[in-house]
Amino acid sequence: MTVDVPGPDPFDPFLDPFAYTAAGDPSSSPAPRVRTLLVGPRQATSWLAAHNAVQRPLREKVVAAYARDMAAGHWRLNGDTIKLCVHGDVLDGRHRLAAVARSKASVPVMLVENLPDSAQESVDCGSRRSAGDVLALHGEQRPHLLAAALRLLWRWEVGDLRLTGHAPTTSEVLQLLAARPTMRESIEAAHQTHAAFPYPQASVLALAHHLFTRQDADAATVFLEQVASGTGLPDGHPVLALRRTLVRATSAGNGSRSRTWKLAVLIRAWNAGRVGQPLHRLSYLAGSQMPLPR
Repeated sequence: MTVDVPGPDPFDPFLDPFAYTAAGDPSSSPAPRVRTLLVGPRQATSWLAAHNAVQRPLREKVVAAYARDMAAGHWRLNGDTIKLCVHGDVLDGRHRLAAVARSKASVPVMLVENLPDSAQESVDCGSRRSAGDVLALHGEQRPHLLAAALRLLWRWEVGDLRLTGHAPTTSEVLQLLAARPTMRESIEAAHQTHAAFPYPQASVLALAHHLFTRQDADAATVFLEQVASGTGLPDGHPVLALRRTLVRATSAGNGSRSRTWKLAVLIRAWNAGRVGQPLHRLSYLAGSQMPLPR
């Protein structure tokens, strides 16, 4: 006797998409399984401790950034998966799991289990979406420049005045823009200045402009206009000293001077101009205290 067996209902919310595939044949190896669950520190630590003998080192900056987002409640389920092989090794997601353990938070994840060991060879081969990409999706103008400037501003505001520490996450970049919307105006001022005088990076110019506007918005705009043109300024004007210093550094093969150095000489020129102090030379010794805008 023949019995008709109904096929799978694609709208069944309890459908296991692998149950009707060859991989789902009970006589074969376990089928990959996808599920969504809440993962806390204990489970994350357990998965990390299981096997995982041969793995690339964890990147501390990545773990720290993820942990900050998780602890702040900004982590969202976005479709990225934690991948486990048939032996229980973590093929993808170790940084996220380490961040869960560090943050002491429980976060939602999509888990893929029972993958073959060979799956790791193709993991992380795609291109990760940057903060600039996300800002572009939000319709921001000059999104990658805006993202670069916001990363510098974030470091400055957390006390990293040398701009060399951990980078913010995309969530932190978006939150900072919401809190500092005038950075958009600084981006435009920096873009125009850089087009005329391309020696400091536009992102550094944007950070400087933003910091200067906190002291005097009109004076900050005039300062960047003077940096761009260099015309109509008397001998000894701080902006002329700034322009000569930046051009000389590039001509001497020091065009790769750090962002710290460039920001420092920008601030020193700004501070001198604020008090009417004439300048003929500008310098900043690496490792010395970063000046603050006045």
